[in-house]
Amino acid sequence: MKSLIVGSVFKNTATDQVEWLNLQLQFLRATTENFDHVAVLNCEDPEPFHGLTQVVSYGDGNDVFPSQQHVNGLNNLARHFRTVADEYENFLFIDNDAFPIKKDWLNILRIRMDQHEKSIAAVLRTENLETRLHASVLFCKPEALPNLDFFFGQTGSDLLRHEEQDVGIGDYQDELRGEVWPLIRTNRINVHPISCGVYFDMFYHHAFGSPTLATRFRTEIKDYSTHYSGDSTNFSDLHQRLRDDPFVFVRRLAGWSPEQYPSSPDQCKGN
Repeated sequence: MKSLIVGSVFKNTATDQVEWLNLQLQFLRATTENFDHVAVLNCEDPEPFHGLTQVVSYGDGNDVFPSQQHVNGLNNLARHFRTVADEYENFLFIDNDAFPIKKDWLNILRIRMDQHEKSIAAVLRTENLETRLHASVLFCKPEALPNLDFFFGQTGSDLLRHEEQDVGIGDYQDELRGEVWPLIRTNRINVHPISCGVYFDMFYHHAFGSPTLATRFRTEIKDYSTHYSGDSTNFSDLHQRLRDDPFVFVRRLAGWSPEQYPSSPDQCKGN
């Protein structure tokens, strides 16, 4: 039995998506042992991903509402995870622009979750006024898989008490909330109020790795973030800084445990 299976949803196999996949795999290999990686695509051309990951589900490439497209991909990924539930000890749903950044993160997280009797761990982005669990990073024990049913709809209220309409994680939003280990933002250095986030000193999420015309944060939509502007909101600049030297960029932002972050892809462990 392998320790972990990791799965991500990609809107297509364009050059930028291949770059995100390679970056995610670099960090996984540098921080994680004994894992397999799979992908769900919303396109019919898997060739650019050949040799990098196992594509387990395809879409037809239709330009549907982006959030619903993501929900469909997550549910396809969950169905695959359930079919191989007896082959792995742990399951990780992760956005294409997210990845673990801490050596031995899996053992550290499992110990904490076991101590507190939690069955899943998920990002909670209070910095974006959210109270809902965010599927950008969703780590599950096997017993949690039957309870996962991703949907798009009302997921409660945000911190301004406005109704949240977004991707939900089944019963874990409400009825099973007590089984959730929240992964909150822990950046030592912030270069943007919401993007480039480090969670539980363990995962990095860039945000909008599959950009759309609707690329806006909740804080902007609700007219809350009027205090930042200029370079801090320049996604092209932040993305380029990540691409130029990803391990240095992430180590600087995370900051709290420098000896525990890989410093280069050369530190990759075999898997």
